[in-house]
Amino acid sequence: MKLLGLDIGGANIKTAFSGVDGLIQGSCYFPIWERKHELRPFLGRVVEEFKPERVALTMTAELSDAFSNKREGVNFIVDSLEGCFNGRILVSSTDGVFVSPKEAREEYMKVASANWVAISQYAAKRYDSGVLVDVGSTTTDIIPFSEGLIVPEGRTDLERLQSGELLYTGALRTNLATIADSVPVRGVETGVSSEFFALTADVYRVLGDIQEEDYVCDTPDERGKSTKECMARIARVVCADTLMLDDEEIRDIACYLKDNQLGLVRRGMEKIADRWGLDKAFTCGSGSFIAEKAACKAGLEIHRLEMNTASAMLNLLRE
Repeated sequence: MKLLGLDIGGANIKTAFSGVDGLIQGSCYFPIWERKHELRPFLGRVVEEFKPERVALTMTAELSDAFSNKREGVNFIVDSLEGCFNGRILVSSTDGVFVSPKEAREEYMKVASANWVAISQYAAKRYDSGVLVDVGSTTTDIIPFSEGLIVPEGRTDLERLQSGELLYTGALRTNLATIADSVPVRGVETGVSSEFFALTADVYRVLGDIQEEDYVCDTPDERGKSTKECMARIARVVCADTLMLDDEEIRDIACYLKDNQLGLVRRGMEKIADRWGLDKAFTCGSGSFIAEKAACKAGLEIHRLEMNTASAMLNLLRE
C-alpha cells in the first residue's frame, strides 16, 4: 500500500512516502503565518506527486498566530488536506492512536501538537527504555519511554512545558536573546538586546555546525546566510557591528551562546532521565547534533534515529 505521512508544523512541513521504491523523506520550509492560504494547494501538489492510498497526518501548526485558537487551526489543517485528498486520512493523537478527521475536529485538543507521539512510540517499541530527544528548528521534545511504552507526564504543549518535556529552543529559529541574558565581550559581562537581531542558525553557521543550505528559515534582517552576514547579526545582539568587533570576538560570542543552549538541553535531558532512571538518549531532528553533544555532557549513551516524524507515523501504520 502506498502511504504518505505529513507533519505540518508552524515553520516546516515534513513528508514521508512509502511505496514500491521504498521510503522517501523530505522537508520544506513553509511559514504558516505567511502562507496559510497556500496550504491546500501545497498539499495538493504533494498528493498529486505521490498518489497515496492513505495519508497519516500530524501537526503543530495549529499553535500559529495565523489562527485565533487551536480549534480553528486544527479544523483548517484537516479541511486543507480533505480538500485535496479523497482517500482515507488518519490523524495522530496524543493518546497514541490514529483518529478520523471527524474525530479530530470533535476532540481537537487530542490532535493538536501531537507530532512528538509517533517517533517516541517508534523508539519505545524498538528500544524498550530511554529518552527520545528531538531537536528541531524551533523546539526540543524530551520524551521518556520505559518497558516499551512512552511515559510522558504531559500531553498538551502547556502540560509538556510544565513537565520539562518540551523546551522552546531549537537549532535554527531561536532568538539568541532567549538563550542568555548576557555574554562576555572583551572580558566584560555584557547584556544582550532583546530585539529580534539574530538566530541560533547564525551561531551554528558561524561555528560550522550547519552549512548555508541547512539554514532553511528566513533571516531576521532579510539578508543572506553567508558566514559574514551571520556574524553581522550576532554582533548586533550586543548592539555592535563588524566594524566594532572582529571575527574572533564574534566567534567567542557564538561559542558562549552555543554552550548556553547545550546547557539548557542537557539540563532538560538530565531532569527527565533522572525522573525515570534512564541512561540512553535516542536523538533525531535537524538539531540532532545539539542533542548528541548535550547527551554526551549528561553522560547518557547515545543512539541516533535516522527518521523524521512523518516516517515514524508510517512505521506505526504498517504495524
